[in-house]
Amino acid sequence: MPYDITERIVENGPLPGSNHNPEVGRLKAIIQEREERIKDLENMLREEREETKLWVRRAKEHRTAAEAGEDIIKELRTRIEALEKDPVVATQNSRAMEGNQVPASGDGNRRSLGIRKEPSIDSYYSNPFSSHKQRNPSQGIEVEDRRHPESSRASTSRTEVPAPSPSAVEHELDGLLGQLSWETFELIADHIIKWANNPERGDDGRTLKFLVRLIFERAADDAAQANLFANLCQTILYRISPRFQESFPQTYERGPVFGGALFRVYLNSLCVEELDRSWWTVQLPRRASRESSASAPIQNVRRRGLHLIALFGELYMLKILDEHLMHECIKKLIAIIESNSDSGDAVQALHTLLSTIGTKLDTPQSRTELDIQFRRMKSISKGAQYSAHNRSLLQDLLDLRKRKKPYRK
Repeated sequence: MPYDITERIVENGPLPGSNHNPEVGRLKAIIQEREERIKDLENMLREEREETKLWVRRAKEHRTAAEAGEDIIKELRTRIEALEKDPVVATQNSRAMEGNQVPASGDGNRRSLGIRKEPSIDSYYSNPFSSHKQRNPSQGIEVEDRRHPESSRASTSRTEVPAPSPSAVEHELDGLLGQLSWETFELIADHIIKWANNPERGDDGRTLKFLVRLIFERAADDAAQANLFANLCQTILYRISPRFQESFPQTYERGPVFGGALFRVYLNSLCVEELDRSWWTVQLPRRASRESSASAPIQNVRRRGLHLIALFGELYMLKILDEHLMHECIKKLIAIIESNSDSGDAVQALHTLLSTIGTKLDTPQSRTELDIQFRRMKSISKGAQYSAHNRSLLQDLLDLRKRKKPYRK
């Protein structure tokens, strides 16, 4: 009798060999998990490559700064050798350089910058930027050769030259900043950094304060160039000479701050000063008195503050400004909006700032603080006393955060 396989199959039971189905499911789960792991590794690799590009660019900038430092060292060695061979001729050459007598065969761009004495610009700065080392603007600036103190003291009266006025230096650098664009960025940045790194500029930080102030003045005129000026600040921060130093006993107990770190301190300090001056101490007039001539200066100050807010956001995105300062900006702007229903400039500034830095600022570490501020914004957006335009700007920020979309592409 032939063998009938159906006799060995249990009715409504599992087919022979069907016990491999759980194993297939387990393998599929493992494959899916490893595919997700591969995607995560690819994302990490992509981020590492981007960070590597950033560090390569920084390394190039540091290499350029090192080459500039080597050129300065070579020039100083040449002067020392010339002084040892013939002190009289070397002194005459030093006078010529201090008097800004650049040879006619030199580079035209270098002549436009010149080699001149740093002016006494302490009067140009407002607190907290005024230097603790005051000098009389009507007097010349003494040049001291630290390698030869005796010869320096002997020739002090001969090396005194009239210092150029602060307005002349300001006009010179302001002209360079006025020509700054993405096409001329490297050329203009090189000129400004060479001017700042000139050993005759001094090492007490006045030159860095001067640069920070001029950059802020330019950025206050055009908010559309905020990213351009922020990148200029980043370039200066990486390539500025470490000889600049200043001590802050009340804040930095470890000792003096040097070079790029000092430039960053000045940037943060001036941001705090401008924030208080443009938004906190100046109260916007009510609608009834807005048309009066007395409100025009206040409107100009607020417009300046609006443009600088754009610069603050770009500087934070480049990791130059502190996160704490950004939270202070947000809280102060919201406080102004709450106290004045007619503060359209403050609403626009808040929208500009959060549209720029919102994605980077909204981290698990700072989410609690941001939740508080967004609740205040939500309450304002429902207030009938605010204009429809202002409520729309605030609601736009609320929607972006709710959808977890990037605040800015």
